[in-house]
Amino acid sequence: MMSIDRPRNFRIFFLFVIALLGIAPVTSAVELFPLDELQVGMRGYGLTVIEGTEIERFEAEVLGILPDATLSGDLIMIRVSGSVIDRAGGIASGMSGSPVYIDGKLVGAVGYGFAMADHRIALVTPIHDMLPVLERIPVEQRLPVPSEDPKVIALDADLGAELPFTAIAVAPDPTTALRWQEELGPGVGVAVPVPTPLMISGLGRRTMARLGEALAAYNVVPVQAGGAPRGVESAPFEPGSALGVQLARGDVNISSIGTVTYVDGSGFLAFGHPFFQMGDVDFITTTAYIHHTVPSVEFPFKIGAPLEPVGRLLQDRSAAIAGTLSSFAETIPLQINVFDRDTGRRQTFRADIVNSTELTTAIASVVALEAMDRAIDRIGSGTARVIMQISGEELPKRVVRDNLYFSHSDIAATSLTEFLTGLEAIVSNEFENVKITSIRLDAEVEKERWTARIVEAVPLQQDVYPGETVDVQVRLRPYRGEEELKVIRLQIPFDVQPGEVTVTARSGGFGYFRMPSDYVPTGVLVPEDEDESLDDEWDRPSIYSLEGLLDVFMNREKNNEVVVEFFPYYSVDSAYLDYYDESGYYGQSSYLTPVQASLATRYVIQGSDTFTLRIAAPPTRSVEKPAAEGNEDEEDTEANGQPKDEPAEPMAEEPSQPQGERDLNPPEALNAMVYRARRS
Repeated sequence: MMSIDRPRNFRIFFLFVIALLGIAPVTSAVELFPLDELQVGMRGYGLTVIEGTEIERFEAEVLGILPDATLSGDLIMIRVSGSVIDRAGGIASGMSGSPVYIDGKLVGAVGYGFAMADHRIALVTPIHDMLPVLERIPVEQRLPVPSEDPKVIALDADLGAELPFTAIAVAPDPTTALRWQEELGPGVGVAVPVPTPLMISGLGRRTMARLGEALAAYNVVPVQAGGAPRGVESAPFEPGSALGVQLARGDVNISSIGTVTYVDGSGFLAFGHPFFQMGDVDFITTTAYIHHTVPSVEFPFKIGAPLEPVGRLLQDRSAAIAGTLSSFAETIPLQINVFDRDTGRRQTFRADIVNSTELTTAIASVVALEAMDRAIDRIGSGTARVIMQISGEELPKRVVRDNLYFSHSDIAATSLTEFLTGLEAIVSNEFENVKITSIRLDAEVEKERWTARIVEAVPLQQDVYPGETVDVQVRLRPYRGEEELKVIRLQIPFDVQPGEVTVTARSGGFGYFRMPSDYVPTGVLVPEDEDESLDDEWDRPSIYSLEGLLDVFMNREKNNEVVVEFFPYYSVDSAYLDYYDESGYYGQSSYLTPVQASLATRYVIQGSDTFTLRIAAPPTRSVEKPAAEGNEDEEDTEANGQPKDEPAEPMAEEPSQPQGERDLNPPEALNAMVYRARRS
């Protein structure tokens, strides 16, 4: 049997050497018990850890075989007993994977139990159904689709007489089990996978609750736990040992606890049921220390802590989880630096999190929120500046976004919304599988409210010709402060048609170029009152490459910007000129894009105002088309004499703020004009 008790650096060297020599680590082979020879009444034993790292033995008796009970095949019903079971209170969360032997031959792993019932009755996943999972390393992911209807298996009369039910159904999770129990009645026992305790350290009460919500669909039970005792760094890794599967490691630890079933060379099997059933995965695998096993009427459970990493979990299937001891998981280093300007306190949070399409954003969100909560030690209003940086091997550029946020009620959570949207966009993008190599957040938070409302916007000239510029004076009223005047220069396109247009001055926080909804985590960025107001082509650019996606995210408007814009009249000929630039960003007809200019401020901008601007017909003289449209830095000054392009403090939407006063849609007359142009 394989023992992992050497220092980690020696282990890495040892594995490197045997890899070069083409030699597999040697472990003692275990004989497998043929399922067709299994009979009711046979007695054997199981192995598990209920305290510390010592493997202990419990007794097991075969009660029957349930054919085709799960997606993976049959299940074996056993009754467990002995002092170990008495101390644990029965089959406990964390015992999943405990190997069961008869005549010294491996039968399978404890995988299922019964909540609110006899905790000495368990269902074992046969080892013959678990081994194919180990053979999938590496393998293309193929996940079976679970059935929605219960399969009820009648028990033999003799067996049924010993149990409080006459038939059994095996549910994939506790929620389904409750529904099935109501449908099937008390005469049917509904088994569930032995719950996998998710041991958490480093999270507070609300981040624990957030994590529980994020993982509610999976068969995991979040439990607040500490670390291992000082001086305990390693433990054996062999059948019956406690093992940990980690989703985050560092200042925050998120680990599931189970039991090793089988070790063959560097490969291993555990659990006897799925973890998340995600197929191909790459999770941290550790040995584990068990503090105590707590008896419970609902379901006994272990409280434990992960020790040193020993390998990686690569397969998460219906019959078992499987992995290797020959390499370590490729994780994402996450660093969050928070500065509380009110107290002068600085705090740095570090954790390695799993690289998973399904889990990375959820895990990063709770770690980042915990870092913010712990640094400012309050939940309430405030202003925050957040700079996010994400690097990855397949990314065409490093993703950097700098924005300013304000919240009336929860500045810590609000300031993370754009970060989570950007991360989810990268992780779930439809173009390339991105291997993220690092994530960094730098945040400055203070109680003071740095917001300013747009009071009025007026043009400094009423008439303007195509190709010219117009200066727009915007009056801002900072929160409980003196009004300020800003001047924004708006370039009129050369090819617009004469006529009156409605110009809007607004906050950059809710612009027309938002992320497509496919990349916005549910409830993160789009406020309820704005979710339907921009539900058409006006707000959504088409994206045809990863680079195009990143450009849209990094270049969109910011919360501290005043945006002045209008939708011009164009000729129908130019209205349908599509373009496709080198970055892969595809833009539709120019009438769908407003003419814009923006100005960065030190405030989160709120409110809006509109005015009418008359675009005059060009005079008989020709109007030269400018060589390049854009800002003329030497003329871009504000009314107070300050440079227009003062450092921009990025922005993003604030979900908690009502946006009723913002006029985000183009005028109805323009909509009608566009509709007619499109019809033609």
